[in-house]
Amino acid sequence: MFEKMFRLSQGKPIVYNGETIFRYDAINVNKHFSGIIKLNAASSVWRQGIKLKVDNFLIIDETKRNEMALWADYFKNDIPFYGETNNGLLYINNIWDTGNGVIESWYNGAAMKKKVLTFNHIRYFCNDGHPNDDFSDIVFEIVLDREPVMDRSKLPSCWYIE
Repeated sequence: MFEKMFRLSQGKPIVYNGETIFRYDAINVNKHFSGIIKLNAASSVWRQGIKLKVDNFLIIDETKRNEMALWADYFKNDIPFYGETNNGLLYINNIWDTGNGVIESWYNGAAMKKKVLTFNHIRYFCNDGHPNDDFSDIVFEIVLDREPVMDRSKLPSCWYIE
């Protein structure tokens, strides 16, 4: 549904029904940052997920990578994360799997919108690759810690990955 509009904007955010929508978000973070990801809802015939990416690394559970995919069915509780970045950006977008095991995003009109709840708390509403304007396919929140966890003794033991 939004594919043509994003093509005309060269992938930049667009306004639809008075709201700004985008294919991905890039939020400013400190060089060292931490927070939690909260899953509010996932309602689509396709498996829904969230992708996070930085230019250095993220740590979630016992995994350390620069890019992470978190599927809605993985969430039992809020998921804490820690990261380090050189360019000060955390990239966020929604992903889905139509059943073939392939991570898909950014096409066929997929879009996101957000509501900034506080300076460190954002709720995202996402539309997957179905060509419609249903932004309830996955709804999640990113809550950044006001002060990133710098004292390693306060980090979960799985974050001691070098």
